[in-house]
Amino acid sequence: MERGTTPLETLDPSAAARPEHVEALTKPRSGAHTFTSIAAAIVLVGTTSATLAIYARAPFAPSPETVVRSLGLGVTQVGLRGHQHTRAKDVFAALDIQPTDTLFTLSFRDLANRLSTLPWVETASLSRVWPNALDIAITERRPVALWQTPRGAVLLDVHGARLPLIARPPDGALMLSGRAADHRLSQALALRAQAQRSGLPVRRLIRRDARRWDLVLTSGLRVKLPAADPQAALQRLAALHATHKLNARSLAAVDLRFGARLYATPRVAPAEPRSTAVPASPQRRRS
Repeated sequence: MERGTTPLETLDPSAAARPEHVEALTKPRSGAHTFTSIAAAIVLVGTTSATLAIYARAPFAPSPETVVRSLGLGVTQVGLRGHQHTRAKDVFAALDIQPTDTLFTLSFRDLANRLSTLPWVETASLSRVWPNALDIAITERRPVALWQTPRGAVLLDVHGARLPLIARPPDGALMLSGRAADHRLSQALALRAQAQRSGLPVRRLIRRDARRWDLVLTSGLRVKLPAADPQAALQRLAALHATHKLNARSLAAVDLRFGARLYATPRVAPAEPRSTAVPASPQRRRS
């Protein structure tokens, strides 16, 4: 069995003895093999139609699903690929394929909708592999930000969808905090990209009063942006940094909320401890 392909053994206990169906899900097919598969599928459909016609005329005829499964067309194998954070058992539980399901009766739209309910699944592509297998390719959501909330950290994808926490957030994930910061994630990502292009690497963005941002640079300097047009304010800061090289050792914060005016808060150096000189006691002269 090739790596990245997962059999749905619970559908057919004897499926483990037939690994060739699982391998067929991921092997590249040549043109001749594809033509042969199509021809085989046509033959199977023709045979199934003829068999169904015979059963339909017989007394006490079984259901069409039973006939199709008796011909080996029931779903007994599922090939799964593209899943990193999504567990295979969760995929199979969402699919909820029943013993009476066949490749003819399954609705791929319904299956894709079921898979979309899983938190990590962004898209899912399904295809039939005759005579009895499904091939599922999953595209997972990409986490881009870690939002610190009073209830704990929340992982966000680029659209602001909440994802389950993982052991290690991805490198380069944006650190966010503040109320409703997830609602303006796209703006936060754009501001970070603009600042970093100007040589101002960002450590964290803080949402203030659900209306504006503070940027905390990796140097420790805090930049207070206005609610209206923060991109223009950040552009003014970049021009100032290009000429004066803002130094976080001397500045604690830069306030850009007042139009063309810029207010800087100097960093207060810690007070040095005072030392009290104690005069030495005079030594007595020896007689």
